[in-house]
Amino acid sequence: MQLRNGELEVMNKPYLSLIVATSFRPGHLENLLESLRRQSFTNFEVILICVKIDKCVKEIAEKHGALLLEDQGLGRCHARNLGKSEARGEIVAFLDDDVILGEDWLERVVKDFENPKIAGVGGLPVQVDRLGSPISQSKSRLCLLDLLSKIEGKYSWTNRLKYTAAVDKLSGSNMAFRSEMLSNIWFDEDFYEPTIAEDYDFCLKIRSKGLILAFDPRARAYHYSNYFERAFSKDDGFFFSRADNETYYEVKNNIYNIVFFSYQVFVAFFWSIMTNNPKVFFTYLKGVIRGAARGKSRKKYQTLANNRSTGVPGSTASKDILMAMNC
Repeated sequence: MQLRNGELEVMNKPYLSLIVATSFRPGHLENLLESLRRQSFTNFEVILICVKIDKCVKEIAEKHGALLLEDQGLGRCHARNLGKSEARGEIVAFLDDDVILGEDWLERVVKDFENPKIAGVGGLPVQVDRLGSPISQSKSRLCLLDLLSKIEGKYSWTNRLKYTAAVDKLSGSNMAFRSEMLSNIWFDEDFYEPTIAEDYDFCLKIRSKGLILAFDPRARAYHYSNYFERAFSKDDGFFFSRADNETYYEVKNNIYNIVFFSYQVFVAFFWSIMTNNPKVFFTYLKGVIRGAARGKSRKKYQTLANNRSTGVPGSTASKDILMAMNC
């Protein structure tokens, strides 16, 4: 394993740079880093970006040979940009600090990149509970995900694929890109914490250049999901941020329509009922309004193509391009 730690530089250039932005959750972070030690592919470096560096996080970084950076609490997008600027690998991967990678995750991603037409690869995020057990997906939920995938275009984990295929979006919890393709592509730091849709926005920037993203369902990342815990915690900020960021993404990229806003109203109503809290409905709609205003303001500075998601170059890549990788 080729890593960096503090002032220690490894002479050999790593093939992969793994960037982990963390608000420092020691248990989750340790689990992720231990899963990296078990990888079948070992030519990589780890870059940790933490809100604040203290003795504990230094010890964890030293234990696992990771380069440690401080982002001063400027948000996950800023942290990922900071890590990207320090990465030396030919492939740059972004990982959430609460995932545990399958032992062959890196190996499968590297194999996928053997196809020169592929610019980015993402694995399957398997939602797990606090004990690490996969959260079962009901048939109704799977049907809903399939419907959403048809509405939003080819997705990643919402499509029940068995082999590598071209998609429109990757999950920000585990996605990798060719570094040469990222020279002028950065995460938008105007996404507020807790960030939502910043990964979709990043993928759209990649695809707007006519590049191909691929989803490999065999590259599994076990992702701790506290979505429902946060939703039922009666934290209005969670709903406001979700609505704000999702709407900001849609409006600034000019991919919104009446279906999107109708869906947002439905979600606001749904969660107000589920939480038995009428305030959630109005908080959610306030987030939608704010996101729309921010997105509209940003549009005039937007340099990306304003095509709808299904019309962006690269989104209709032929399945033949990926056929060889599925043998």
